[in-house]
Amino acid sequence: AEGCQTLSATLGRLTALAQLDLSNNKLGDHGGVLSTALAALCQVTSLNLSACGLEAAGGITVASALKNMTKVTSLDLSSNMLRLKGAQTVASSLVHMQLLASLNLRDNKMGFEGYTAITQSLGQHPHLKDFWLEKFCLEGHSNVVTCVVWSPDGTKLVSAGYGFSGGSWSDPGDPGEIFVWNASDGSKMMELKGHSAAVQCVVWSPDGTKL
Repeated sequence: AEGCQTLSATLGRLTALAQLDLSNNKLGDHGGVLSTALAALCQVTSLNLSACGLEAAGGITVASALKNMTKVTSLDLSSNMLRLKGAQTVASSLVHMQLLASLNLRDNKMGFEGYTAITQSLGQHPHLKDFWLEKFCLEGHSNVVTCVVWSPDGTKLVSAGYGFSGGSWSDPGDPGEIFVWNASDGSKMMELKGHSAAVQCVVWSPDGTKL
């Protein structure tokens, strides 16, 4: 606890900090002490809090501070124990982090409800390209991802977004992309081709057999 307080006081003076890596520091529930300092780091673009033992109150408090860190493009909270409540708090903060391009939340024991909360919060993130949720990364999109949705039975994911035709990024006129993924290992199951423009949203039928 004393170490976290000292660290928090130090970070409070580094308001121009652009990158912060506190991974593998075993902060545990004491990590909540850092929340005020983190919330004040408005210039940070890369934040790594992986394997810090964040769980319960500590993880939720840290997650709450993220909503003020609107310039973050890379966020790593992997290998903690955020569980459902932590995931829900992270989800509410992600809505404010519109510049996010890379997000790693694997190994957090958040369960299906937690996964759903996270993916629903990412529907309007125009720059997100890399997204790790468990032990895999969904790689394959050539441009911005506009939505990621779990199938009703939790066995598949569908992601959609912009393709890339060689012009500017996020051009609505680029061909759309839709991929279906195996939720157990992140492997690509299929690609749905034929969209002449960016795909902004996709939903599953209630029985999970259609998109």
